[in-house]
Amino acid sequence: MRRRRRPPPARHPPTTRPKPPWLLAQPRRGACCVAGSDEVVFPEDGTVSAEARELLLALLQKNPERRLSLQAVLDHPWTKRHTAAASA
Repeated sequence: MRRRRRPPPARHPPTTRPKPPWLLAQPRRGACCVAGSDEVVFPEDGTVSAEARELLLALLQKNPERRLSLQAVLDHPWTKRHTAAASA
């Protein structure tokens, strides 16, 4: 008597596969980027200064021509203030 083979486990097609929990999780409080879009949202509680927002937005430019150069990042007021505070 031959044993019957079990059918392979059912696989979900890629479009109906359940999403892992970490993918469904909401962004953490204070997160600044909205996944899947070009929108950047900063917390309204004042934890990110206006200078830091300006620097981050300049660094997050998709177009490399519009993005800040390394020298421009080093010369930015936010960077200068925080490197001076760190070296003091």
